[in-house]
Amino acid sequence: FRQENGLDQVISLCGFPDPKNIHKNVFLECINILSLACTQPSNRLYMLTSGRLIYLIDLLQSRILSSPEATYMPALITLLTLHMWQPAENADSVKEHMINYMIEVCLLEKMEQRLYQLQTHLDKDASVSLFVEKSVEFLESITAFYIQSHKKDKPVYVNVGAELVSVLQSTQLVGIISLLSQMLLREKPSRGTGIPAVLSPTIWSIIFSSVKVLNNIAALDYVALQQLLGSDDYQVEMFLLLGQLLWYCTSPSDDESSSQKRQKLLNEVILFCGYYALLNPKTQANFNLGLSPTILQLLISLPFVYFSDYRYKTILFPSMISICHKNDRNTSILLEEMSVTMLVDFIASENASKDSPQVPARFLLKN
Repeated sequence: FRQENGLDQVISLCGFPDPKNIHKNVFLECINILSLACTQPSNRLYMLTSGRLIYLIDLLQSRILSSPEATYMPALITLLTLHMWQPAENADSVKEHMINYMIEVCLLEKMEQRLYQLQTHLDKDASVSLFVEKSVEFLESITAFYIQSHKKDKPVYVNVGAELVSVLQSTQLVGIISLLSQMLLREKPSRGTGIPAVLSPTIWSIIFSSVKVLNNIAALDYVALQQLLGSDDYQVEMFLLLGQLLWYCTSPSDDESSSQKRQKLLNEVILFCGYYALLNPKTQANFNLGLSPTILQLLISLPFVYFSDYRYKTILFPSMISICHKNDRNTSILLEEMSVTMLVDFIASENASKDSPQVPARFLLKN
């Protein structure tokens, strides 16, 4: 198909370089064809290296504010996400150019505007939920790119993706926190007042990807993340969100599939707690605010496996260290429930050991 110039013909049917007058049904069929063709890695590489994806970015940024409910929008965003995850030794510079172009045409600002407009319709319209889900997955792929592309020769926290981080700050993380608050705090039971509301698979997916986006941003520049989310404007909201997330993740469930999803989300929430508190007395204070159980107490009362199994200790203990480091109040709360020797021994063992294949690199103490 590609060799017969099929991909270029489909792209031309989208009306490039001026797609404004093309009917949405034509767009949908073109995107469906491109999606099918790009299930082949060789076609994805062609789209990446030939610069054809710039056309799709233009299409997205030109229509995201005017017609996000169009049926082709989730498919278009998914197509771009698929290419961002495509592994290729020689494609990193192309992907970085793509991200720079997205910044240049203000795609993230437009996405933030549209997500804000749609967030109150998440529980009412399946097409809106799908659009938001694919948008957040797209943001996850963008923020993960710099971590993956630089992990071989640069440590976490170096100044990579600085321009992207700057845009994420100016857009309030593309509205991720507002989105999470809408799904978890507004018109939902608060923690300790009953059973958590049942969330649809799509809403769970949005929450999971949103927390992963936050962790990706923190891995790029945790100071920038803290400057925004540790500010007075967000302090109370973050306190409520973290408590609600931990409550949702640790509430009993009879459904094994639901329990597994909650465990994966819990791991990401624990990781975020560590980034949020890292070397920051102001954000550390959020973990002992409010009535019992505080957020720190919720972490201390996690299932026993997080204190006994190495795979789970490697997830929880770095965050506990981050929350309590040089913070007398948090340390005293910790000592009421567990021995600090556990953390000291963990640090010593981690410094002496090599990376474990059982634990994803994103959770390792050295990162």
